[in-house]
Parts: sequence; structure tokens; C-alpha cells
Amino acid sequence: MGPTDEHRGGRARPLRAAALAVGVLALVGTALVHLHLWMHGYRSIATIGTLFLLQWIAGFVLAAVVVVWHRWFVPLVGALFLASTVGGLLLSVEVGLFGFTDSLGAPYAGMSIVVEAVGFVALATAAVLMFLDRRRPATALRASQSPAAPTDRSAPAAGANL
Repeated sequence: MGPTDEHRGGRARPLRAAALAVGVLALVGTALVHLHLWMHGYRSIATIGTLFLLQWIAGFVLAAVVVVWHRWFVPLVGALFLASTVGGLLLSVEVGLFGFTDSLGAPYAGMSIVVEAVGFVALATAAVLMFLDRRRPATALRASQSPAAPTDRSAPAAGANL
């Protein structure tokens, strides 16, 4: 039987848990912002309205998946999602997106960038820590554990049945 998750990660485990929590909150936060904006006017903007609705759904789904499925690539997908959300906003501000030009002065634009940037850093950090933990050799994990009782029960103990 291999080492449990409790034995993995050492000191990085609390950092990983905190990074995942911050990342999940950022995913939920950006989803709520996009839902709010969709409900208060963005739904009437061609293509952008649909994208805001999809962003709301995807943000909640990704947050749930990050909580439930503890694989290194899941927070990486969340981080890339948050980065693409910031990228979409900046693209719509600078050159326009699907015929729509936004402004950084728009409601929640600045807050959205901050939340998504913090979430990106947190989820990317969690993904790296989880990836590095996954790559730790099993021998290093076993060496850090206390010695276990011998598993070979076929050999008689010294002095037994003499």
C-alpha cells in the first residue's frame, strides 16, 4: 500500500491548499461578476452576452471540478481560464472583440482583473506544487516514513519453533 496524501507534499501541502482555496474563490468571484453583468445589460450585446453567460457557467463548473478532482492539470485549466478572461477584457478594451469595445472604466472591470490575476497566480502555484508532488519518487516518500513491520511472513522469526 502506497503513501497516503497526508504523507505527500510535506510543507508545501498547506500552501497548496491555500492556493486552491484562493483559486476557487476567484473562479466563483469572476463567475458572479459575469452573471451580474449579463443580467444588467451585457446579455443584449451580440456574441458578448452569450460569452458572459458561458463564462458564468464555466467559472462555477471549474470551481467545482477544482474542489472535487485533485489532479495537477485541473488547477492549470482554471488558471488558463482566468488568464483568458483577463485577455478577453483587455482585447475588448484595446481593439474590440466581436464588434464590441469595452472600457476599463466599465463597472467591475478593475475588480475583475485583480480577482482573475490573483486567481491565476494561485491556481498556477497549486498546479506546479501538485505536479512536483506527483513526480516525487516513491523511494523518497518511503524513506521519510517510519519503518514498518516486515511484510514477509513466510520466514520464521528467530528462535521460533526450535
